Parts: sequence; structure tokens; C-alpha cells
Amino acid sequence: MWDIDYLIRIPLIPNPDVFLEVLLGTVKGCLISYQTWVQKTETAKRSSLIKNLELLKKNYGENFERINNMEIELNILTQTKVQQKVKSMKIFECLNAEKATPLFLNLAKTTQKIIKLENIQKPDGTDFDCNKERESYILDYYVNLFRKPADERLDHTNCIENF
Repeated sequence: MWDIDYLIRIPLIPNPDVFLEVLLGTVKGCLISYQTWVQKTETAKRSSLIKNLELLKKNYGENFERINNMEIELNILTQTKVQQKVKSMKIFECLNAEKATPLFLNLAKTTQKIIKLENIQKPDGTDFDCNKERESYILDYYVNLFRKPADERLDHTNCIENF
């Protein structure tokens, strides 16, 4: 056993390197433990859902709504797991890398003159009298561009069959 007098005389100021090493080791251990717990919990939940679904499907008519909700929950769990697996793959990083290409960099160059709303003119090539008139013209242009055609079909019965 340690003598209490000896323990009292031990300095409580740790070496910074040792302190950091112990701290990082403890955090790493806790993180691994938490990840293991999450994995076990997800696996148990998934297994429980599958088992309950099998039991409920024996009487499908009465349990339809519960079966549907449980299948949705199971699909969400599966989709989340697949997404995590895909994100950890190297090809995912390659496909989703935001790498600046020469084309992208050319877009960022400021050698072109800056285009402003003030540069928009009337269809006849003259300038607008005021900003309100320009804004109204732009708004009307896009309203007309995306307006439903006047001759659009109202009755869509059998439209796929007649196509």
C-alpha cells in the first residue's frame, strides 16, 4: 500500500505531453465505445423490426397499417446505413469532389464587363425610363414565358392511352 504522507507530497502538475496523450487516449476509447453502442442499438432495432414484421404479417389484414409503418421505418434505417456505406467509399469522394476546373475558374475571371440589370433594354433597344418600368418588364417577360398555354388540355382522361 502507498503511504498517505507519500501520496500527499506527489506533485499534481502533470507533464503536458503525458496529459495530452492520456486525454486523447481516453477520448478515443470513449468514442469507440459510443460507436459500438450505436451499432449494437441499430442492429438490435433492425432485428426487432424484422421479427415484429414477420409476426404481424401472419395476420396481414388486421395489421396492415402497423406493417406499413414498420416497413417505412425499416426502409429509413436501411437507407441511412447504405448512405453511410456509400459516403465512406473512395469513389463517392471522387464523384462529389468540388474541384475547381479550368472552366469553373474561367467563369470567375473578371475580364468580362460586369453585367447589371441596368443593361437590360426595351425590345426596341431604348433604355427604360425608371427601375420600376424595367422590373415590370422583366416580371412580365417571365410570367409570359412560364404561363400555361391557352390551348392546354383541361381533361386528361385517357391521355396516356391515346398518346
